[in-house]
Amino acid sequence: MPRRPAHAPSLPRRPSRAPRLSRRPRSPRREVPAPVGDRLQQALDALTRAGVLDALSAYGPVVAGTIPLGIDTSASDIDVLCEARDPVAFVRDALRFARLPRFALHRKDDADPPAIVCRFEAEGLPVEIFAQPLPVTVQRAYRHMLAERRLLRIAGQGAVEAIRHLRASGLRTEPAFAEHLALTGDPYLALLDLADRSDAELAATVAHGRRVRDACPFCRIVEGGEASVVHADPCALAFMNLRQGNPGHVLVVPRRHIPTVFDLDPETAAGIARAVARVARAVRAAFAAGDLNVWQSNGVAAGQEVDHLHVHLLPRRAGDGLFQVYPPDTPPPPRPRGELDDLAARIRRAM
Repeated sequence: MPRRPAHAPSLPRRPSRAPRLSRRPRSPRREVPAPVGDRLQQALDALTRAGVLDALSAYGPVVAGTIPLGIDTSASDIDVLCEARDPVAFVRDALRFARLPRFALHRKDDADPPAIVCRFEAEGLPVEIFAQPLPVTVQRAYRHMLAERRLLRIAGQGAVEAIRHLRASGLRTEPAFAEHLALTGDPYLALLDLADRSDAELAATVAHGRRVRDACPFCRIVEGGEASVVHADPCALAFMNLRQGNPGHVLVVPRRHIPTVFDLDPETAAGIARAVARVARAVRAAFAAGDLNVWQSNGVAAGQEVDHLHVHLLPRRAGDGLFQVYPPDTPPPPRPRGELDDLAARIRRAM
């Protein structure tokens, strides 16, 4: 191996016994998901004929992602995880694929630790190589795959089909699992946590997801139940509220079963906000409503009636007598600035 240039990052040497994937599929190690279907064989054959596995053999390549799990769609790529202790050497080897269609190579600084990502096509199939200076078996993508494999084995073929359908609708893999299993919070962290759980705990998670989907009226709507749908995207669904205080009262909900705003992850929060803004503009145009309330309640004392986060969009008319934040005749007086500053500081300390 050539001497590392002076400007190269100082990283420990690659271990001599890195996990490897042979050029032809064989009986997998205990921790590697078993091959699933012709799609995996097609992927392995394409990688082999393109020389990918030979070129990356020093980095212990492992095929990961949705294809080994059998939840891939026609748009799924072939994910290959590598342990690259020497990023300069890995980039040099990855440049061998520059002859292949749609080649791109970049550093992913928001990964922990930073990763090198190489993309190209092999026999018309999109390939993504993800390399970090970590053993493959502790990389997040690998641990996600192990948790997902165990969950699918416990949940059965119905879960495989449901998650494949969610992915085909536009969801990424971990958010699709979170929606199907009614996981709250960040779906990527939730799946990492499940990777360390026992089979009994995973079975309880699967059973909880089934109970939630059966009991929640909004989950039933998300799964195709009766509703007057206004808008649908991979993150959110908007439909008419059954009670119309003013014509045009719409509810916007996350597709995932998220009980309250306290359980909301940033990605879903952003998706809900986009849907709220888009639907609000449409309500204003459709009903010539210049004014509109946007509100969301959390908990019984706040008036939450369904234990699934939902945002109300309510067109308003002057004098309609509907939703008011304060009593119209006796609003609370403004508070002194010092008191407001103390309240703000209390909230900042809790963030």
